[in-house]
Amino acid sequence: MPPANVLRSASAIVASTESGQHVLKIEGYSRIRDAVASGNSVRSRPFCVGGYNWNISYFPNGYTPYWSEYISFQVVRDYYVDVRAQFTLRLLDQAGVPVPSYTSTVYNDFRNNSTVYFNFFILRSTLERSEYLKNDCFTVRCDVTVTKPPEAKDVIDTTTRIPTAPPPPPPIVVAVPSSDLTRHLASLLATGEGADVTFEVDGKMFKAHRNVLAARSPVFRALLKEERSTDDGGVVRIDDMEAQDFEALLGYMYTDSLPEMKGGEAVATLPDLIAAANKYKMERLRLACENKLLAIQFRSSHGFPHRDCQLSSSSSRRPPPPPFPSTSLLSPSRPPPVVGPPSAVLSDLGDDTSLKIGKRRTAVTGHGQGRKEERSSGSFIGGARPGQRRPAASVWRRTTA
Repeated sequence: MPPANVLRSASAIVASTESGQHVLKIEGYSRIRDAVASGNSVRSRPFCVGGYNWNISYFPNGYTPYWSEYISFQVVRDYYVDVRAQFTLRLLDQAGVPVPSYTSTVYNDFRNNSTVYFNFFILRSTLERSEYLKNDCFTVRCDVTVTKPPEAKDVIDTTTRIPTAPPPPPPIVVAVPSSDLTRHLASLLATGEGADVTFEVDGKMFKAHRNVLAARSPVFRALLKEERSTDDGGVVRIDDMEAQDFEALLGYMYTDSLPEMKGGEAVATLPDLIAAANKYKMERLRLACENKLLAIQFRSSHGFPHRDCQLSSSSSRRPPPPPFPSTSLLSPSRPPPVVGPPSAVLSDLGDDTSLKIGKRRTAVTGHGQGRKEERSSGSFIGGARPGQRRPAASVWRRTTA
């Protein structure tokens, strides 16, 4: 074994090859045969293989008058070059498959000539009677393999290399679909399968699952625990909410998302949900509702309606404002938006907004623990009637006229 400090190198002399194919189609065989005399040819377009240009010469009446009964071909290089190559000329059937009985191979080193001859490729009468001539057309293919001049290349000396362990196999990756937990929970809520508690809200019954509600709200956990101890038939009555608000609250508890609401419906419903979120200590629901109200307030203050709310304005349309800055409800690095009570949000929508929100208002005090109703002749977002002061925590609802 040589000393470790000896410099080592290695090289190799390599003779490589390059192969290519050229397909030549003869269209109008009989017309070409009648137009080109024996000994004359028609050349194909040049093609390149191995860095050299080649042409195929087609002799429809033979290479010389002595061989006029044959169809001849020749492969010609475009300039003199000392190179060795192999040529195979094949007759193709109508499907493009070579016909073995009409295949010819020639080796040539091009030292003494520049042409490869296929003078007796096929008898003209044989071709004209065969199935290979169809619609006055036939096709041949020339396969060329060029042996390139030998060249020296550097190689890596493997005699002193330390063997290395093979690389580990790539990890097995399994495509995992996105979570469908909320879809299954929504299905449980919709079907009522396995429900073990019933709520009565505004004369309407809602079936639910104790464990889901207890996991989502500490207030519901205590309420359901107390209700189980009293054992009054499993029906819990909620007197300070309307049915549609409680339905939206239940949907959020099961799916962690709010129902789709258009602008006017959102303005009427979101304050009720904020009050319910405060009562049942659901902070994320409160922030989600406040964020939607802020978006409506922002767009209304710039003179054009929310994209889901058809509002009319007495003022002229202003240029679009910059996009509303979104507030992430889950990011710990940003504090939640600071907003006033729902009435303050509604009062900032502007006096020029003409969306009418119902004829009934419900004041919720003490986090929704009491309710009182007050009739009025009609209220508009954007301010109370003259001489009347709006309660600080009033909740405005839209009803059917």
